Amino acid sequence: MLGEARVRGRMDHDSIHVGRDDGRLARLMLIVTDSDLELHDLVVHFGNGQRWSPGMRHTFREGARSHAIDLPGTVRFIRRVDLVYGNLPGGGDARVELWGQ
Repeated sequence: MLGEARVRGRMDHDSIHVGRDDGRLARLMLIVTDSDLELHDLVVHFGNGQRWSPGMRHTFREGARSHAIDLPGTVRFIRRVDLVYGNLPGGGDARVELWGQ
């Protein structure tokens, strides 16, 4: 697990800072717990300053996980991952875990 964030409200954004200590990564995955959420955008910031977004917009049910998100190119260092998301009505605050391999 690289980090986690708590979704606050219908529209929120957070950054999960990763860094060199977590090693070189080839793919990412999100796991959603505690409530349902809608992911609006995900942006990966690499160690060399490049940014990449898989164009991922998805509704996650509590307990769901994303498919493996393959990073472009070879294995890379990640500085941070920016998430833009929101809780769905009728639930509480969702929690998002970011995993890497």
